[in-house]
Amino acid sequence: MRIQGGLTLVERAVVLKFGGSATTNQTGLNPIYVSDFLSALKVDLMTLFEKAVFVVGGGVRARKELSLRGPKGALAITRQHAGELGQALRSLGLPISLSVPTTTEMLRGLIAETKFGVAVGGLELGQTTDAVALSAAQILNDLGYQVSIVVLSNVPAIYTADPKKDSDARQIAVASLEQLVKMGVLVDDMAAFEHGMNVPLDPVAVYRYKSLDHHPLFFAGADDAVGVGSFLTQGESNTGTLIKNGSEICLR
Repeated sequence: MRIQGGLTLVERAVVLKFGGSATTNQTGLNPIYVSDFLSALKVDLMTLFEKAVFVVGGGVRARKELSLRGPKGALAITRQHAGELGQALRSLGLPISLSVPTTTEMLRGLIAETKFGVAVGGLELGQTTDAVALSAAQILNDLGYQVSIVVLSNVPAIYTADPKKDSDARQIAVASLEQLVKMGVLVDDMAAFEHGMNVPLDPVAVYRYKSLDHHPLFFAGADDAVGVGSFLTQGESNTGTLIKNGSEICLR
C-alpha cells in the first residue's frame, strides 16, 4: 500500500498465465506469439501494475516428455520455457528477473525483491502451471497487492459442459467460483488431480483459488488480447469467462 494525498492506495499486481499450447512449439517458446500478444494488448503493464508474474505451461513438448520420462521431465520443460519467456519479455523492455524459480519459496523471494516481474514454469510435481499461477497470486495477496489473474487457454471460455460432447453447452460469461464448483464445472478436490487431465482449471488450482476469490480471475482464449486488456483496465470483458466473487451467473 502507498499513501497519496492522504489516501491509502492499494497497489495492483497481475498474474498472467500463458497456455503452453499457444505460447510454445516443438522447439520451445514462440517469442513472436508473446510479442504479438503484448502488442495487441495495448496496455502499459508497468503503468497499471507494481508487480507482475508471468507463468508459462509446457505445451506439446511437456506432454511428449510426460509420456516418455514422466512428470519430472515435463516439469523441466516448463522451466526451460520460463527462462525463454523471461528473455522474450526483457527484449520487449520489461524488467524481468534473470532467475527462474524452482520452488514456491524461491518464487516468493523473487517477487519481493524484483523491481517488476518474474517468469515461472512448474514448481513441483502434482500440479499444473495453473496451480503455480494461483500460488503466485497467494504470494502477491500476502504482500498486500490487489491481484488481477489471467489464465489463457486453447479454448475461448469456460462452458457449462464440454461443447465438443454436449450440443447444449453454454459459454459462461460471469460466475462466482462457488457457483462453478456447485455446478461441477470446476472441481476443488485436490485428490482428483491427474497428470494431463483436460479441465479449464485443475483441481489444485481451484482449491488454492478458494481462499483468493476476492481477486477476480479472467479465463480466455490464447489470442484474446482485447478481452484481457478490457479486464485489466476496466475489470470486465465481453469475451471469455470472468470469475468474480459475489457475481450472479450469466451465460452467453
